Amino acid sequence: MLTQQLYFSGIPLAVGRHNLLSLIKCNGVHGGSVIFTLLDGGDVIAVEFFGQTGWIEVTAYNPAIREIEGKFDVTLKSDKGELMRFSQGAFKTKLTNQ
Repeated sequence: MLTQQLYFSGIPLAVGRHNLLSLIKCNGVHGGSVIFTLLDGGDVIAVEFFGQTGWIEVTAYNPAIREIEGKFDVTLKSDKGELMRFSQGAFKTKLTNQ
């Protein structure tokens, strides 16, 4: 069974648009602040794509209930040079302490 995961890290908790390359430089995250992973069987990584270009925009952040929402447009690249693009993406989630 294949499972797909799109993971964002290091998003500033402030309303505004943030360039992906700036986040990569600030966070020092290997390969980028956005990672797409395709898992085969839940534990074997079939392929990973790392952030290359794009932006993440925080449109609302409520620290009282730890909820963030926004939109994004990113291009990711695999180790084999394959590109994957997510355009007109949106998110709304509660933040965890992990």
